[in-house]
Parts: sequence; C-alpha cells; structure tokens
Amino acid sequence: KKKDKELRERQGEIPTSSAKNGITSTLFGHTVEKIDNRSTFRAVFQNPNGINPYEGNYSFLLSLSECYNQCVSLIGLVETNREWKHYEQQKQLREAFQKIWRSSVIQTSATVDQFEDNYKPGGTVLAICEDHWVSRIIEKGEDPWGLARWTYTLLAGKKDKKVLNVNGY
Repeated sequence: KKKDKELRERQGEIPTSSAKNGITSTLFGHTVEKIDNRSTFRAVFQNPNGINPYEGNYSFLLSLSECYNQCVSLIGLVETNREWKHYEQQKQLREAFQKIWRSSVIQTSATVDQFEDNYKPGGTVLAICEDHWVSRIIEKGEDPWGLARWTYTLLAGKKDKKVLNVNGY
C-alpha cells in the first residue's frame, strides 16, 4: 500500500475513496450522501489559499465539477487571493461557473486598496448555484468596511422565513 501511495503521489493522480454503496468520491472526510438539491441545501466552505479561475485552470474546473456532482448549492471560499476589482478576474470566475451550472450568482469581496496585479492577499467568494436557489436571493453583499473579510446572501425560505448565509474569516 505504501508503494501504491508513493506511486500515486508521483503521478499526480487525484486520490479517491470508495463507500460501501459503491459511490466513489474525490472529496476527503465522510462519505457524501446523494441528495435532491431541490429540497436540500448543501453548502461547502473552503480556504483554498488562493484560486485562479483562468480558462485553462482544469484543477479549478474539476473542483467546481465535483461540487456540481455532489449537488452543492452554495460555495464559500475565503482567502481567494485575487484582485476582484479587476473586471477580467470577475469575468473569468463567472465563465468558470457557467461551464458547470446553468445559473449562478457570485458575490466577491476585495479590500479597498487597488492592486495592479491579479494577485491580492485575502478576499472571499460566495456563490449560489442552480435556478431554484438563485431565484430565492433577496439580497447579497460584502463587508461594508472594505476589509474583504466576508460576503453574504439572504435567501427567501418557506413560510416567510429568511436564510442568511455568511462566508467569512
């Protein structure tokens, strides 16, 4: 087994795990149960220590595809390390999501300090995915102090309930 693990690491193969029910996942941790994402809202939060949503970044697209396959409706990322005030960065992020989901709404945060480079420490991304959840968005935004520490969405729930999703660090 140790030899197999070393070989896999050298080859750069994505590790997988198999569950009793035969479902294979590239996610680490507990087995991800199949859900009906029209009735169950699944959220994933991660500190990726930087993302780069350019068109040829297949690793990023693979991560989004895995979220789609696991019926994730909300993706929260902190410490994205992007200058979200650059139009091109926002565009690349939207295009990456559009390759996977029919509809999504993305809220980003970046500090008020302008960077010329695309790399910028900090920042957050919060995305709501799929029509039936996107249509429930009442409000979205970021921290009003310009510190890029959190983003939020407010969703309309059942029976006049509201659901506030906050993504921060």
